[in-house]
Amino acid sequence: MRTPGTLATVNAAMSREGRMGRKDAATRDHDERTAAVARRLALVAGLVDVAIAGLAVSDAVDKLNEAPPTQGADFRFVTFVIWSVIAATAAAIGVLNLIGAGAMWRRKPFGRVLVIIASTLGTVATILFGYNVLLIAAALLVLHIAALVAAARPGTRRALRAEPTVSEPPWPKV
Repeated sequence: MRTPGTLATVNAAMSREGRMGRKDAATRDHDERTAAVARRLALVAGLVDVAIAGLAVSDAVDKLNEAPPTQGADFRFVTFVIWSVIAATAAAIGVLNLIGAGAMWRRKPFGRVLVIIASTLGTVATILFGYNVLLIAAALLVLHIAALVAAARPGTRRALRAEPTVSEPPWPKV
């Protein structure tokens, strides 16, 4: 049995679906770009954090091996411990960012969570430990906040949950 207006309702639904299909493709492209930016920012932040950890270890060893002061208290060991804590913190944050970036490249949703956690910890650590080198701390703060925002966007979550896009070859199969 057909009721009056059924054909018009179906046509309207199909028209809406057609418009949504184009919008979904545009949204999907935007989501893929957002996820790509989040992956790359996480990768760069992880590499920078691991490099900072290496520099902190180098400074810690240098402080421990320098000559003791002739007068006053000897704070070489305390300085060594502080630099070691900074190195361990930076290394942990860098490894979390690198694992998160790798997982996001493999479209695993937990990679996004790791990047969000690592970027938040990196922001806090930069605020706590970056008081000596303000220019580097400011750049690192911007990097961690950008990675956090890019990973936390809903488009990144949608892109990681979506099926990977398969491009068609430019020529027809024969």
